[in-house]
Amino acid sequence: NKIPIAKIGKTYGIKGWQKIHLLTDFPEQFKPNTTFESDKINLTIDKIDLKRKLVKFKGIDTPEDAKKLTNRLLYTTKEQTKENIKLKFTDALARVGANYAKIEEIYSSVKKEFDEK
Repeated sequence: NKIPIAKIGKTYGIKGWQKIHLLTDFPEQFKPNTTFESDKINLTIDKIDLKRKLVKFKGIDTPEDAKKLTNRLLYTTKEQTKENIKLKFTDALARVGANYAKIEEIYSSVKKEFDEK
C-alpha cells in the first residue's frame, strides 16, 4: 500500500539540503516533523522550502550524508495522506461554500434586475 510521493534529488549547499522532486498533487503534506518511509529507512523532514523545492531531513547535516539519499523515493500511504491534508481540504470546502453563497447572491440580484426590465 505504499505510494511514492517524491524522489530525493541532488545535494544543495553544505548543510545537508537536497532537491526534492514531487510526485504528488498534495505538496501540503510536506511539512516539518513529518516522517516518510524511504527504501530502507524512515526520513523526517526538518525544514522544507517548497517554492525552491528543497528539503532538509533530520540527522542529515552534511553533503556527504545527503548524497547517500540521492535518487531514493519517499513513500506514504493513502491513510497518511488523508490525515496530512485533512485540514487543508476542510478549509478548501469552507471557501468553496462561501464563494458559492456569494455567487448565488449576485445571480439573484442580476436576475431580479433583468426580470424587472
